[in-house]
Amino acid sequence: ADTSVQLCIDIYGVHDFTKEDREHSDRHRAKQMQLLCENVVMQVTIKDDEKFYHDASPTKIVKRMIQDIKTGSVSTEISAQNAIPPTLLIHGDKDSLASLMETRDYYKELKTLRSCNHSDIKDVLAEVPGGHHGFGYVKTPRSIATALAIASFMHHHFGSVMESRL
Repeated sequence: ADTSVQLCIDIYGVHDFTKEDREHSDRHRAKQMQLLCENVVMQVTIKDDEKFYHDASPTKIVKRMIQDIKTGSVSTEISAQNAIPPTLLIHGDKDSLASLMETRDYYKELKTLRSCNHSDIKDVLAEVPGGHHGFGYVKTPRSIATALAIASFMHHHFGSVMESRL
């Protein structure tokens, strides 16, 4: 059975765990994010293993792939088609934990990667007005609209496959 990742639904994600890219204009939020990363997500401080943070950051991975394509050190088919599936990024514009700007930057890098690869993969960034971090946990018109957007994205990519499994 094919167990490769076919699609990515990324809801209010953190796309760069490295210290320099985690700095926000809001110092309190930057400190919260650093503590969350070090104590819960990464379980090691950035001082102790900066390479681990770098290697775990989707934005850094995509930037590295772009560089590899531009230098010819990797096949374009391998780099984008197989490694980064079509991605739906959903992020609230009132998120006080994860940075919307970081999500926008990641989306921009994904578009650059697709362009370098001459890929027809279409990634989508959906900015949710009024959405805070975790807005989807409670049933509201906003979370219902988000669920419908996810279903639509999935149907676009897997329509006939999804219908045959229901």
